[in-house]
Amino acid sequence: MDNCLAEQKDAGATICGVEFKDENKWQGYVLGDSCAVRVSRGDHSIIEILASENKTFDNSPDYYDSFQQKKGRGIVKTISGVINTNELLLLVTDPFAEFFQSHAENSKEMVKQALAIKDGNGYRDFVDEWRAKGLHNDDSTLCIVEYDASSLLKVEYQMNIEELIEAEKAKQNDVQ
Repeated sequence: MDNCLAEQKDAGATICGVEFKDENKWQGYVLGDSCAVRVSRGDHSIIEILASENKTFDNSPDYYDSFQQKKGRGIVKTISGVINTNELLLLVTDPFAEFFQSHAENSKEMVKQALAIKDGNGYRDFVDEWRAKGLHNDDSTLCIVEYDASSLLKVEYQMNIEELIEAEKAKQNDVQ
């Protein structure tokens, strides 16, 4: 890492985030291949993918650059909507965004399985299963936002980064 800094090799970051403005009205921001995905709660179909660009996801997304003197190539896009009991909002990083876009025939099953996740092991199993079906091996973040008519944020499950790192190290040691 020190060599990368000395050589001014940069890193890029994409973003996706939302905030609720008034009950079920939300506003968010996206840049790059992280995005928000509107999903029908009933049949788990994708209603809309909200990304910063209207193009196929690829290896050249918009991003923020880690060096101030270098420009990232993109402009943050503002997104907004209304969520109700018939919809879900998924905030995802690029593996899910790309998979949803290029594997529409499997997206309903993926959404259905994502909603059934109960804990960290279930999430890891979910990601491993979908990687075997073509989900690329990269940072795989999934946040499921459901409308419950409450103004309070209720986090049902979150994972501890240290536990994830240890699990990944153990997995790599098993492979070696």
